[in-house]
Amino acid sequence: MRGVSALDKLLQDQRDKKVAVLVVWERVGRSRVAPAATKAPPSSVLSRISDVRVAQFWDGGQLTSSAFRDAAQKHPGWPTGELVSNGGVIWDTVLVFPTGGRWDDAPPVPSYAGGDVVDVIEEVERRL
Repeated sequence: MRGVSALDKLLQDQRDKKVAVLVVWERVGRSRVAPAATKAPPSSVLSRISDVRVAQFWDGGQLTSSAFRDAAQKHPGWPTGELVSNGGVIWDTVLVFPTGGRWDDAPPVPSYAGGDVVDVIEEVERRL
């Protein structure tokens, strides 16, 4: 949850930036490093980020992770470390895409990828 709070603060600090933000909540199984998240987050969690430039959605089927992981493995230029090392689930990760990037048959190549969100938020701010 600290990552979402850090992202919300960054957006508050960057109110004049023209950005679109997607926050994807995915099913994450229990592990040593991740609590179990097997259902959509409650409104108390969703309300931690309130900027109007943010759209949030639940991806219980992990389709977003699959699309990013597949793109990272198949297309040159994609950063791969964070995107292929977590057993297929991409979580607590920020992807920054250049202006005008379009998701057609595959997501566009990000100009930056990193995580844990709270640890990379200053770099994300530099990249906006």
